[in-house]
Amino acid sequence: MAFATIDVTKGITGTIPVTNGGTGLTSGTTDQFLKFTGTTTLASAADNAGAMVLIKTQTASGSSSINFINGTSGVVFDSTYKTYFIKGHGIVAENSGPELMMQITTDGGSSYKTSGYNSGLFRGYTNGSDHGTDWDTRTNGFYLMRNSGNGADDHNSIQGYINEATGTGYPQYSGMSVGREHSGTYVNINCGSGGVYMSATAFNGFRILYESGNINEGVFSLYGLVE
Repeated sequence: MAFATIDVTKGITGTIPVTNGGTGLTSGTTDQFLKFTGTTTLASAADNAGAMVLIKTQTASGSSSINFINGTSGVVFDSTYKTYFIKGHGIVAENSGPELMMQITTDGGSSYKTSGYNSGLFRGYTNGSDHGTDWDTRTNGFYLMRNSGNGADDHNSIQGYINEATGTGYPQYSGMSVGREHSGTYVNINCGSGGVYMSATAFNGFRILYESGNINEGVFSLYGLVE
């Protein structure tokens, strides 16, 4: 017995109730989403607070820098989000022992701020028997990672938050890193870093780079945080 087909795009009005496999809804507004709590409800955007929205992922391969610029290749870096999150893994330097930095741009990547930062990194390190801590500072960018290794297996990782991109305050970065340092003997652990660009200015992107040499390997992802 053949069954008739129904074109659901025509001749249907009203809503399909949940009990019949529908949502019980006709429409919603921007940023609302479906939330299932026993019955189908239309939740507000506020209920999605705290979510991270992936903006873009880039892979380094002998790269002089990794750039995230608003309006370039699908990157959003403006007042859409008050806080951004950057993470990187599998990071390997070209040279032995350079520091990984972040520098902001206010002109869409035509130039970058290479001075005016107050940034530092506190490091704990160990080789299994010996251990210690130290402190280092930079003014040429936000300090992301110290003494990177350049061996094929010297993979390092970073993660951190970027705030005040809209210019209502001083641009800020706070984060941490972990990995094996360039000597191949010690592991850098619990490396906390942070900094402030000492001028209240709107910026629309940034680049990640080593103080010397290229980024041979690494995967970097930028997220926007929903409030």
